[in-house]
Amino acid sequence: MCTSERGFTLIELLIGLVVVALLAAGLYGALAAGVLRSVDPMLRMQALAIAQAYLEEILLQPPADPDGPESGCEEAARAAYDDVADYACIVDAPPTDQFGAAMPGLGDYRVDVAVAPETVAGESMQRITVTVRRGDLRVVLEGWR
Repeated sequence: MCTSERGFTLIELLIGLVVVALLAAGLYGALAAGVLRSVDPMLRMQALAIAQAYLEEILLQPPADPDGPESGCEEAARAAYDDVADYACIVDAPPTDQFGAAMPGLGDYRVDVAVAPETVAGESMQRITVTVRRGDLRVVLEGWR
């Protein structure tokens, strides 16, 4: 009577388990890094959308104050801004809409606006720079009016 037993020893099972665990840990590390990188473009697009909204709002304003000459930043509330120069004082954290209400869910972002006179092709213009920051992320949009 000859019996041949098949199967694995305890040592073989433990070695196999360790190999599978190491492979799973490596796969998890690669997937985790990929997930972190996939969030970055979304944050960049969100910052870009905020900057575009601010720049569009500013570009819709007349270049000169309809109330007469000013030094900029004379209107206290953003809803009262009536020309491009009024926006030079904006430092919003978190970003706000045109009426000054905070935009929900964007508390980690900061918006800075700079308006400076500039001559382009012999024409006097105003250079508008909108900078949106979130941690190390920085998005800058510029426009002229």
